[in-house]
Amino acid sequence: AAAVAVGLQPFAALAAADCLQTCRKNCGRLAAGSRDYCESSCVDYCGQDDRKDGLSGSVSTEGSEFGFASSFKNPLAPQKPTVYGDDKPPGLPDVFGVNQA
Repeated sequence: AAAVAVGLQPFAALAAADCLQTCRKNCGRLAAGSRDYCESSCVDYCGQDDRKDGLSGSVSTEGSEFGFASSFKNPLAPQKPTVYGDDKPPGLPDVFGVNQA
């Protein structure tokens, strides 16, 4: 059983982000205080069978969000979806050691 669990680990890293979790997070950020609205909207949205957002349950990544790193990609490679806030640009070098604690 342990060998099966170890063998499946690489697939978990490739799994799409959960639609409901991502939707609730984005809705909460944009419509704070509207929990019931976010819940019903996200359940309806994630229940669609023709989504192309790259999240769990979608049919493709054609309409997915992309971030800083994924905008500098090989134009022949498929677009790698990202979740808001997960794909940040690189920071400036800390030449003076300000961020060292």
